[in-house]
This record gives sequence, structure tokens and C-alpha cells, in this order.
Amino acid sequence: MKARRLDWGGWCAVALVLAACGDDARVETDTRVEDTQPEVEDTQPEVDDTQPDVEDTQPDVEDTQPDTEDTQPDTEDTQPDIEDTQPEIEDTQPDIDACVSAPCGAHATCSDLPAPAVDGPDGRTCACDVGYEGDGLTCSDIDACLHFPCAGVATCRDLPAPAPDAAAGRTCECATGYGGVDCGDLDECTMTPGICGADGICDNLPGTYACTCEGGTVPAPGPTCVGYREIAVGSVHGCGVSEVGTLYCWGSNTWSALGLGPDATPRLVPVQVGTASDWHHLDTSDRHVCALRGADLYCWGDNGDGQLGLGDTSDRAVPTLVSRGGWTSVSAGSEHTCGIRDGKLYCWGLNDRGRLGLGNETSTTSPTQVGSSADWTSVTAGDRHTCGIQGGALSCWGDNVYGSVGAGGSRSTSPTRVGDATDWVRVDAGNATTCGLRNGDLYCWGYNTRGAVGDGTDTNRATPTRIGAGTTWTSVAVGLYAVCGVKDGEAFCWGANVEGCVGDGTAATRQSPVSIGTGWSAVATNGSSSCGLRGGRVECWGRSDLGQLANGSSGWNPTPNLTSDVTSWTQLTSGSDFMCGLAGGALYCWGENYHGSLGVGDEAPRAVPTRVGQTSDWTLISAGHRAAACGLRAGGELYCWGDNAFGTLGDGTKTDRWTPTRVGNLSGWTSVAVAWHTCGVRAGELYCWGWNFMGQLGLGNSGAQTERTTPTRIGQASDWVAVAAGYEHTCGVRGGALYCWGDITYGQGGASASTTPLRVGALADWTSVSATVYASTAVRAGGVYAWGNNAYGALGLGTTVWTGTPTALTPATWSHFGLGDGTSCGVREGALYCWGSNFQGKVGDGSNTDRLAQTRVGEASDWTIAVTAQTQSCGVKAGRLYCWGTTGRSPNYGFGAQWAPAPILSPQSP
Repeated sequence: MKARRLDWGGWCAVALVLAACGDDARVETDTRVEDTQPEVEDTQPEVDDTQPDVEDTQPDVEDTQPDTEDTQPDTEDTQPDIEDTQPEIEDTQPDIDACVSAPCGAHATCSDLPAPAVDGPDGRTCACDVGYEGDGLTCSDIDACLHFPCAGVATCRDLPAPAPDAAAGRTCECATGYGGVDCGDLDECTMTPGICGADGICDNLPGTYACTCEGGTVPAPGPTCVGYREIAVGSVHGCGVSEVGTLYCWGSNTWSALGLGPDATPRLVPVQVGTASDWHHLDTSDRHVCALRGADLYCWGDNGDGQLGLGDTSDRAVPTLVSRGGWTSVSAGSEHTCGIRDGKLYCWGLNDRGRLGLGNETSTTSPTQVGSSADWTSVTAGDRHTCGIQGGALSCWGDNVYGSVGAGGSRSTSPTRVGDATDWVRVDAGNATTCGLRNGDLYCWGYNTRGAVGDGTDTNRATPTRIGAGTTWTSVAVGLYAVCGVKDGEAFCWGANVEGCVGDGTAATRQSPVSIGTGWSAVATNGSSSCGLRGGRVECWGRSDLGQLANGSSGWNPTPNLTSDVTSWTQLTSGSDFMCGLAGGALYCWGENYHGSLGVGDEAPRAVPTRVGQTSDWTLISAGHRAAACGLRAGGELYCWGDNAFGTLGDGTKTDRWTPTRVGNLSGWTSVAVAWHTCGVRAGELYCWGWNFMGQLGLGNSGAQTERTTPTRIGQASDWVAVAAGYEHTCGVRGGALYCWGDITYGQGGASASTTPLRVGALADWTSVSATVYASTAVRAGGVYAWGNNAYGALGLGTTVWTGTPTALTPATWSHFGLGDGTSCGVREGALYCWGSNFQGKVGDGSNTDRLAQTRVGEASDWTIAVTAQTQSCGVKAGRLYCWGTTGRSPNYGFGAQWAPAPILSPQSP
């Protein structure tokens, strides 16, 4: 029903009627919009409500008077409110963009808030853009390096916004020599094979690499190494010209003969002289040196008699120009010099006995022509005589007391023809002996008391005497009392073998040529030391007290120097004063050779590693503290040699053996250790033999008469895996447990004495063991442990206190450990460390100061093995053998003397 609209006047009339009718009056109409037709409930009284009670008959105000809510539409209903009829500001007015009126800061994004948000800064939000941080009003570039630093040695570089933040907001640049995700150290040596050239040794260092030239070579432009093409030696120094024309000198600089300036410091390795690269025709006396640069003549060193040719008697400490142009050769004698210029012969310096050939004995300080001939092709200046060749004819002059002039008489002040031959091609004058070549034949004459002539006698020769029947000699060099020459690439030396200058490994005088090997192109000698060229490399031998062998030694060697050209060393072992090692399955030994301990068939010491036999199937080697050694070959065959006074060799006798001798017929040996007694493991069974004074054989007895001369089984156990022999104690590993027995004077055999194997501690994870005279070490999962005598701190524990209990070294990560007598060395992460006694440089740090702390030797990180002997140490780096220290008695490595050829060091050697 449609609602009826009422005005206020109608409502008033209804109210009056109600008031007049009283309580009985009943209103049947309801004028509310929703109640204009009475409901049944309202107009028909219910049965029980026939008499309306007051409540029913008198409609209350609520019922009879339409309330405002019912009859008059309220404002909400009948009058549209402002919200309905008047559009809100939001609806009718565009929303204010607060970002326009109150923008955010630079590098920020503004977001306007919808109305009714308050205008102005509160009507929007600000957020820094990607790659920036701040409150939105001020935004700065995020430094991703602060929040996400790079790893390791990498350099972090923040990327400028709008680069994303986090790790993507920066770059990590590895330092030079590092690479990969973690910027690990790059192994340039492996990455670029041959990076150091054919003659270079590459050492990987942290972040870089170093090229060490092979012994006897020198660095050339670029990362390469080259050999020498000329050498000359004086009594206390030597010089050489490289294949690229650079000049190097080494040894004593007392007379400034090294050309390095006025100081008396010896140079133990070659040092480059200046930067020129056009040197040639080098020659040296004991005190001065001359050489050519192009066609110009330079001299330097002692000039007391004017032998430098500079018109005065003042010494020169660096190469000094004598004369420009035309020079083709020069020769430096004791106190005089001669040279050839444009075919003319010139001499200068001291002229006693007429050595200058000027027809008188008047000295001169400037080059003075000898005669008028212009066909001289060769000249040599000796001690007090001179010889030269012109037109194939030989002439000599000067002192002739021993027949050194070769033409009879006592002396000659002018060139005197030697014989009638015209096929002389080379001549060399020494102290009082002279040698020359004629069409491949070798002739010598003069002083021969010590066999320098080489004719098998000690009789002086006044005229040239042919040496041997060979016709292929290509060079000859005469020194003080010794001579060397080359024939068909094979070098020979003879004469007085002072300090081993003959090079045959002995000090015995040789009256006839003795071979010192093949592959040589030239040899030079001064009578106490010699050098030669072999394959372009310089090798030297003889005396080295002032560094004249360029092997890093001046009586002792304080830093590692390359000792052998043999490569691929895999094992080293040391006796008291000799060493042995394996390379490519071949066995090498060197040092003292008492009782034939080197196994080379005699008792002569060897200055350099000398191969033992020709087999290449050696698998393990052990050298004893006495003078014996044993080794295993393929199949586990056991061989021993050397001193056998106590039955140490196990062959059933007490006879010394100078070559490896098989021990019994059994195979299957897996371990052997030698001292004054020997022990070995075979099929898990332990055997010992030899000296047993302190019960070190483990047989349950002791005494001087209880030694065994053949392998004797110790106990019944069959789970032995390793054994080590000290002087009078033994240790071994059995089933992971550690056992020791014998002498315990310093705790080296554990805390308790025993003549049978006695377990040390309760640990059961030992894997290997080693022993020296009075100390022992063993390895288990926790690292290296040491005990026993700790003199000089050899145990590496940082003290000198000995201990009878295995004590762990720190740090524990040793890949190789070489316990020695007073000095020890080890390898950790490729780095070499040594400590203890530093007698004559055994530690290898360049000093002779004892070291309690583990001391790193050099910077190389490719060491694999290190061992020490009584007075020297050796190690393997990148497969190469290096040694340092001294033996004090033997000729090893030029420590005082070197009796066989060995490469000189490179200027870059460690």
C-alpha cells in the first residue's frame, strides 16, 4: 500500500480527539506509513482479550501517535544527506597529487596517497630507488661491499646505482695471481707449462711465480734462461759471457776483478756486470780481467804494473775502455796483458824476463806493438811468458826456466819460433807449462814436476811433447799446475789435483789425462779450481773457499742451492756424513764413502749424486748413522752395503761390501731401517740384526757379544707395518700401536727400558715412525709427535728440554718430517721449515744462528721432502735436489772443495 503523507496539522487533530474520548475510545486507524491498514492483530481482539486492558485499549504513545521515526521520514530517509545529495570533495574535486606539491628526494620514488589523506608531505610516501638507501628524502648509493664483502684476497668494487643492492651491487676483482670464485692462488707453473723457458725452473709462490734458471744458466730477456758461450777463471774468481752477450762474474772481489765496484765482498753466485749485451773474447788472470765489446777493448781490476793498459797504475773497479776499434782478441797474464788489433800484436804491463816481447825488459802501461807483423791470429799470456800464432807458426818469449817457451835457452825478450810446424791453431800458457793444438794433435811442454805436461811422467819438457795418440782435440786450457782439454766432446784433466781441480772425484795427482765425462765444449782451469761448458751450462769443481765455484758456498752454504741436474727425486735418506736418494727408480749416493757406504764400488768420496749401478727398480732406501745403507728393489728384494763390522748388512758375515749385496733369498720386504743395527718388516713379521749392546734388536738380551749377522725374527706378531732404527734404540708400529725398546738415556726409546718391544701409550692409530741417534718421531691422525734428545731444539717443540713421552708438534699439518741430529726440517703445505742447530748454515735461512722456532726457508711452496745429516741438509723442490750447510770433512757440493763437476748457480737461484 502506498504510504500516505501527513502534515503536522493532521497529527494535532488526532491528538485532540484522543484526549476527548477517554480510555474507552478505540482508535482503529494508524497513520504510520507502514501501518495505514490495521493488521488483524490490531482490529480483531483475541479471544482472551475481549476486554481490552488498559494496555490494550489505550494505545500508548508508541501505538497511537506515530513517532517521528514512523510518520515523518527522518532526515536520513526523506532528505538526502550531504553525503547522498551533495557529492563529497573527493568525488567532485580531483584528488590532490601530494607528490607534485611535496616531491621526495633524489633517487627516490614518490607514491601519492588517496584522499582524504592530508595534503602535503603526509599525503604521499617516499621510497629510495633500487641501489639506494635512506629515508626517501635523502637517498645515497648503497655500498654493497660493506654488506657483502668479497672473499679472500679479492678487491671489492661497489657498482654505482642503479645497480641492484646485495651481492649483485658490487664486483669482486681477484688480486694478480689469484682466481676462481674464492680467489684462490693460481698455480701459474701448471697453468702455463714452459713459462720459464726450456732451462727455467718454475716455482709457484702465493699470488705469483718465480723462474729459477737451471744450474749453469742465466736469465735472458723475457721469462727464459740461456747458457754461456765463454768462461774464464782466475785463482779466486770466474767470469762468463752468456749466449746473449751479457757478462757475469763471481767469487772473490778483493782486487775488484768482478767489475762490480770497489768492495771486497765475495759473490757466491754469478752477478751481472753492467747491462751491455755485446761482450766476447773474455780472459782473466788472478787479479784483472779484460774483454771485448764489439771491437772495443775493456779491462778492470788490479793495475799495479799497468796491466790494464790505461797509461797509469791505478786500479779500476768497473770495466774501463782501453781502446776503441780493431780488437779481435785479448789475453790476461799474471801482471801483463796482450791483444791483437787489426792483425797486429800489442802487449803491456810488467816486462820482467821479457814477457812483453819488446826486445827488452822495460815495462809499459799502454798497449805497445810487438814487432811489425800484421798477421797474428792468436795470443796467450801466461805467468811470466807469452806465446802467439802467426801464419800457423808458433812463437814464444819470456821466462824459460822450466822450458815453458819451448825453444831452449833461459829466456827470450822477443818472439822466438817454436819448431818448424805451420799448422798450430791454438795455444795456452799457464804458470810455467804451455800446451797447444796442431791439426787436432795435443802437445804440451814446460814444468812437469806434478804431471802438468800429461805425458805420464814428472819430467820437465823443453820442447813440445805429443800427449797420447788422439787427433781430435778441440780445446786446451793450462792452469797453475793442472791442464784440461776437450776431445770429441769428452773432457780430460791432469796434473796436480789441488783441492780436486782435476775433477775426477779424488785429490790424487794425475800424470796422464783422466776423463771427467762427455758433452763438454770447453774447459778452463787455474790450478786450484776449474770450470767448463757442457751443453751451454757452466759446471765448476775444485776449491771454493771464496766462492770461485759460484755454487753459493764460501766454505759453507747458508741457503739451498741446486745440487744436481737429475730430476724427479722421490726419496732422500741421510747417514752421518753421506746421503742417498731415489729418482725415477734409480739410486744415487754422495758424500763421504767410508767402508764403501756409497755403494759405488770404492771408498772415494763423491761430491755430487753418483748413480749406484744401472737398475731403475729401487723402491725404498735407508742410510745408517754409521757407514751402511740398505734398500729395497722391485718385488721386495733387500740389499745392503757399507760398514759390516757388527753384522749390520745381514749377509752372515762381518765383511764390508762396497756395492749393494742381496740379503738372503727372500722377497716381500716392505720396510727397512739402518743404524749400527738393521731392522726390517717382511709379510708383517719383524726382523732385526747387527749391533745389540743396549738390547736394540728386541731379542730380550743385550751386550757386545749378542749381535746377529743375519735377519732374526722378533716375537711372533705378524702385524708390524713400520720400523725405525736409532743408534742404540728401535721403534716400530704394530697394528696401529707404537712400540720402542733399547736405550732410553734421553727418552728416545720411551719412558721405560726394555730389551723387547714395549708399548708406548695406549693410542692405536700410529701409522709411521722414524729415529735418529738419540730421538724419535712418529705420525698418527693427530699429526707428528717427537720425543728424546732435544739438543738445540731439534724436536721442534720450541724448547731444548728432552722428553720421554711422544709430544705433538704444532701445527700438526706436516706432509713430510725429517728428524736430524741437532737440526730438523719439515714440509708443511709445500713450504720448507727448518730449526735447531744452524752450524754452517744447516737451517738454510742464510745465517748460522741456531733456531728454536720453526723457521721458513725461502718463499717457495713446492717442496716435498727435507732431510738433515750431521752437518748438512737437503730437500726436494719441484722434483729437484737442493742442499745447504757443510760436511766439514767431505767435498760435498763445493763446501770448501768440490771434487767433481757440478753446475754453478743461476743468478736467480734461492
